[in-house]
Order: sequence, then C-alpha cells, then structure tokens
Amino acid sequence: MDNWQTYAETVAGAQPRGEGGYLVNGVVYLIIATVSLLFGAVQPWITALYAVLMILAFGLVMWQEAPAWRPRGLTAALFGIFLAATGVQLIALPAGWLAWISPWRATILAQAAGLLDRAAPAAATVAYAVNTALARWGFVICLILFYHACVCLGRQRRTFTRMVAVALAVGVFEAVYGLLQALAPGVGVWWVPADFAYAGCATGTYICRNHFAGLMGMLWPLALGAALAQGQWQAPQMGLKALLADTRLGRQLVVYLMAGLMMLALLFSRSRGGILGMFVSMGVVAGLVRAVSGRFRAGPYIAMLLLMTLVIIYGSRMGFDEIVARFFEIDGGADGRLRIWKQVWQMVLDHPAGIGLGNFEVVEPIYVDTGRDNVWYRHAHNDYLQLVAEAGWVGAVALTAGFFMFLARGARRAMQIGFEVGRFRLLTAIGALGGLFAMAFHGFLDFNFQIPANQAFVVLLLAIVQAGLWPRERND
Repeated sequence: MDNWQTYAETVAGAQPRGEGGYLVNGVVYLIIATVSLLFGAVQPWITALYAVLMILAFGLVMWQEAPAWRPRGLTAALFGIFLAATGVQLIALPAGWLAWISPWRATILAQAAGLLDRAAPAAATVAYAVNTALARWGFVICLILFYHACVCLGRQRRTFTRMVAVALAVGVFEAVYGLLQALAPGVGVWWVPADFAYAGCATGTYICRNHFAGLMGMLWPLALGAALAQGQWQAPQMGLKALLADTRLGRQLVVYLMAGLMMLALLFSRSRGGILGMFVSMGVVAGLVRAVSGRFRAGPYIAMLLLMTLVIIYGSRMGFDEIVARFFEIDGGADGRLRIWKQVWQMVLDHPAGIGLGNFEVVEPIYVDTGRDNVWYRHAHNDYLQLVAEAGWVGAVALTAGFFMFLARGARRAMQIGFEVGRFRLLTAIGALGGLFAMAFHGFLDFNFQIPANQAFVVLLLAIVQAGLWPRERND
C-alpha cells in the first residue's frame, strides 16, 4: 500500500520552478483575496477582469509545468455534458431543428416575424440573448480553468495551506465588516449608503444579505476544519485535559475565533436559508469528523459546543430578536418565492432545451407577475429551478448530478483515506465539504450560484476537496 503521509512529506517543500511559479501563486491568491470585495464581482466589467485573471492563472500553471491534473471519470463527463448542452444553445440551428428542440422558441420567432410582416428566420439559436449566454458560458469555462489551477497548486502542501489561509482572511474581513454593519445600521457597503432594504443587516461587501450569507456559509466550516487540524488526533489517549495542554492550543483558539466571527456574521445577515444551511454544514462536518476520528470522538464535539456557546453569548449581547422575527416573516418571503417558482415552472415546461445561460431576466417578464408595477425579478430565487430554465433538462440534470456526485465522492473518500493524507488536508477538505453542502442547500432558496464571487469560492472549495483528499494525480 502506498504511504500517503510519506508522499505528502516528499512534496511538502516542492515549489513551482522559476519565476512563473511565484507569479501563478500570486495570481491565484489575488483572485481569492479580492473577488468578493467589489459587490461580489456582479458588474460585467469586474466579472470580465476576473475571467482574464483566471485564464492567466491557468496559462501560468501550464507554462511553469506544475503537477498535472486531468479530469476523468463520470463526474467530469457530466460537467462536459453540461458544457455541450449549453454550448448548443449558442449555435444558430435550422428552423426545422429549432422547432423540434425548442418548439416554444420557434413559435415566438414565427409570431414575431408575422407581426413585422417578414419571413421567419431560416436559422436561430435556442438562447434568446446570445451575447449574454455566450458571456456566461465563457465564464463557466474560466471557472473550470481556475479550478484546474487551484488543484494543481494544491498538490503542494505550502500552497494548499496558503490558499486556505487567504480564504479565511477574506472570511474574517467580510465577517468583521458585516458585524459592524449590524451594530451600526448607518454603515453602508463601501460608498453605497445604508438607506436600502438591508440596512442593519450584515452584508459585508455584498449588497444582498443572502449572497453574503452564502459566502459565510462556505467559509466558516473551512475555518472549523483548520481549527480542528491544529489538535493532536492520533495519540493513544486524547481527551479534554490533553487538548488543553497542547502547545498549539493558542493557534487553535485563534482559528476557532475566526470561525465564530463568521458564524455570528451569518446569523446577523438574517438570511433564513443561510442560517438553516449553517446547521446542514455543521451536521456534515460533525458526521465526517466522527467517521474518521477513531478514538478521539469527544474533542471535536466539545470544540463545536464551545464555538456555539461563544456565538450565542456574543450574539445575545447584539440581540437575536430580529433574527428570530425574520423566521416568522411570511409575506414577501417563502410565500412570495413559492408564487415565483410556480410561474417559473411554466417557463421550464415551455423550454425543455432551456433559454440560454443568463437569459432568465430576458424571458422573466413574460412569465412572472410580481403583483407590483415596474418590479421584476432577475433571478428565480431557486438556483436549481433557474438552472433548468436556462440550461434545459439535459444540461441542468448533468451539472446537478455531477455536483452532488462530487460531494458524495469526497465524503466517501474522506472516510476511506482518513489521516493518511495528513490531518490539515483531511480536516480542511471536510470543512470545505461542509461549506459546499451548505451552499447546495441554500441554492434551493436563493440564487447564490449566480454571483461570480460565490461561484469562484465554490470552485475553490471543490479544488480544496480534490487536492486535499487526492494529493497526487490519481483521483479514482
């Protein structure tokens, strides 16, 4: 049997060769550190800037010959099907083909041509707004390249640790900024004043509290995993007394404090989906830690209990009343979402092949009646439903199945390989899985997967799982 710990130690000091190695590290760290800072990178020109940086990072990885990683297996094939299905939406198809693939789209084009007294187009795309769909499709490609770069760099222990550290630094900054907004309702988001719908909520550098909650939901379990990794896990006898005597306790407490800040900020975002997702991720992390921890079972639970106690104590000082009240708000909340989902479902039924990535806001006015004048929704407030509407059944099922298969595969691998990959890799990968499960749950209630910054952090967590649990090229 291969000795994974020996392998990890062998590559511990490995660094990319030449100046290109430092450059690619810097580009990856720059993306992680800054992508969330300007309102989640939702502005098209900011999204384009990060797309260029992701391409640059991938190109530098290829140039300096970092350890190779190749996509393989069913999961990679499903992502390929998604790309193919959404790529076909960009191609101008003959009218007969379009009528077969997307009958409603063909009917709309024929009716529009009749109103204009023109001949129906000989060829047309499935996507309604081709440029928008092409831009979104291209950014998906860039995210895949970014994933490749992060996985390749994550093979090296030092770079893996630094990527995690940069992500946690972002989480702490966002959490502190968000808590400041909750404590002082007059604080806005950078130069945007606080007199908007989410004044008094923690939003960090995001405008929407739900998107901020999505980011915190991904990062606090990663911090928890990093904190747990500071303890001694493989000693014959390891209990609370030994834990308190550990020389690394100070560092562990600092990282626990980081996780606590992120959890507090998530709570004071008042995002119901984000808060429920926090408990989902907590269950995932606790279950996986118990499965791999062997005789050291009490320590992690004691640590989580202390962390929750810290959150409750400080949260009670800030005031939980408005958070609790938020869960009892029905009008404009869950009831409104259900009404929207019902109307979006008709869009799905009319377009089995989809309407094109990013095209929801183009088609939405036809289907969704908000009940208010001059008000429309740019998103379906359900990532999975919007994915089916935009990518079609083939693309949506392939992408969703691939994502959840990756999560199941990662959880199974963590239980199988245990500490052979090293405790930091293992436990941060488990934390990353917890964050991804939280994001997957939150996707049923909001549209976090539509935010470029959150997409980048999803990709980063996927790469941490891949590089953490498979610290060499073999990934079966």
